[in-house]
Amino acid sequence: MSTPSPKVFISYSHDSPAHAERVRALADRLRSEGVDCTIDQYVEAPPEPWPQWMERQLEEADFVLVVFTATYLRRATGKQRPGTGHGVRFESALIVQDLYDAAMGNKKFIPVLFEDALRAPRRRPAA
Repeated sequence: MSTPSPKVFISYSHDSPAHAERVRALADRLRSEGVDCTIDQYVEAPPEPWPQWMERQLEEADFVLVVFTATYLRRATGKQRPGTGHGVRFESALIVQDLYDAAMGNKKFIPVLFEDALRAPRRRPAA
């Protein structure tokens, strides 16, 4: 008897079309390996409003991959300009609440860093 595939949800910020493609490629790869993986890009219009859909995905997932970038951090901490990043703000608040409720015992949330995720632009040394 085989074990059921883990249910995975990917939380990420919409930094750029290239970043969204990279996240989609990760999700596609996981699915091709038999993982029940979900991202918002697979859903054109959920049956419920987006916040409820996101909350349901987080609740039902066995694991949540948090694709962390500088943009994700700014949005999660409220340091992004107002009016942007509502999805990350909402998801990250739910994630923090889950961790708080579990007394910071994390068995569900897995950080993912692409190689260039936090690389800051190079600055020229002062002359």
